[in-house]
Amino acid sequence: MKTCAANLKTAGAAGCARFLKTRQVLWAAILPLLLACRLGAQTNSTPATLLEAFDEQTNVVLVRGYSTQGSVNLDDATLSVAAEMVNDVTDSRSAMGLVLEIQRTDPQTGAHSSFSYKVDRDEINSLVGGLDYVSRANWGVTPLNGFEAHYQTKSGFKVAARSDRRDATVDLYFDFGPGCHTKTNSDEISQIRGLITQASALLDGLK
Repeated sequence: MKTCAANLKTAGAAGCARFLKTRQVLWAAILPLLLACRLGAQTNSTPATLLEAFDEQTNVVLVRGYSTQGSVNLDDATLSVAAEMVNDVTDSRSAMGLVLEIQRTDPQTGAHSSFSYKVDRDEINSLVGGLDYVSRANWGVTPLNGFEAHYQTKSGFKVAARSDRRDATVDLYFDFGPGCHTKTNSDEISQIRGLITQASALLDGLK
């Protein structure tokens, strides 16, 4: 109100009204952008992976073991990789796989977001192959003037390569949902691949 009052002194009631209208328009444009990244962190109601299905069990005793393999610093985020094993003690069942955790700070607003993706054991090889292909994607994949190559896990973890103009630089990034992504490069993807491979080897030893 102080700002509007100052505006009123210099420009009158009409100036104040214009100021308020402009502020409303700006908030209408900015608010969806502020919320988009957070909305991307929401999970589906139906579990996409076996690990997620175990998380939603009730009336059973669950024991979760995990081992963090390491993390990689990205453009405006940190991605960590952990091996996870969940035991349903009540029904003598178990599941294992990976947890990919992303901590991100929005470069424009400074807002912090957290994203967690679970990858079942039988999906790990596919993930590694997807990372390999996308990180090496170039203009040889299409004769057209632009391209995007991406790989996405069942839980929504997505890595993509994109270029909008032929022979231009190919951008690599991780996509977390509408309006929310972070840039990466082939070296960082290689480091992440290494952590995933380590976690996979650890899980293999538990069989």
